[in-house]
Amino acid sequence: MAWRVMSERPERMPAWTITEGARTPAVYPNCWGMGVNTTRMNGSGACVSSAWIAVIPSAASELFARRGYSAVTTQEIADAADVGTGTLFRYFPTKADLFVEVMNRKVSDGIRHGVAAAESGADPADAIVALIAPLAQAGEEQPENITAYQRETLFGPENLRAIGVAHGMAMPDAIEQILQRHADDHAVRPGVNVRDVADATYAMIWLEGLRVTTQGQATDAQRVERLVRFLIEGLLRTDAGSPTSAPHPEPPATP
Repeated sequence: MAWRVMSERPERMPAWTITEGARTPAVYPNCWGMGVNTTRMNGSGACVSSAWIAVIPSAASELFARRGYSAVTTQEIADAADVGTGTLFRYFPTKADLFVEVMNRKVSDGIRHGVAAAESGADPADAIVALIAPLAQAGEEQPENITAYQRETLFGPENLRAIGVAHGMAMPDAIEQILQRHADDHAVRPGVNVRDVADATYAMIWLEGLRVTTQGQATDAQRVERLVRFLIEGLLRTDAGSPTSAPHPEPPATP
């Protein structure tokens, strides 16, 4: 069965769902009545089926990682996804829309992995390193992609700026969640505000991205990890030990 392009407003339209890597036909109501499990709105407000959401960004992600944002054409992405360019633009009106979708997925994947690590008992610094790993890897593979992501979400069209704000808030929120989970079970430095630590950590991550943009250098993942550990251990620890150390009693005064 061939892939089909959805017509403008059918009462019900054929679609595809992705099941364990296979394309299988499905039927769902049109965009005005679709459930959240089958569709969502893309950055430009267009209705996007789950099948295209899975296939097109996946193909684009591989090309962007291998060659960089500017070198990849929409025709190449369509060919890799085995769809026509008309179908691609129906769901992702511009190359920038598709690219931001790809990068946002990396942010979301990192948040999911970092929070899961914290819930499994990982050290907060380890969990935060897991959270930023997908973006750090993207910066190592193609520094240009970090530059393009910052450009589009800071200075691009209004819809992409709004998406950038939403994802920009999601990351420090997730870092705060990780740190709060730790603070609930361990002694931390008196007077420390967990949100302040989360914001400081996020600011450092953002500045590292800015360094990649301004200097044109690949992300140094080891440096980012060192900075994360330096911040978390320095701001949370109760003594000269690890952030999970219990506070030691004060030494007796010297007579």
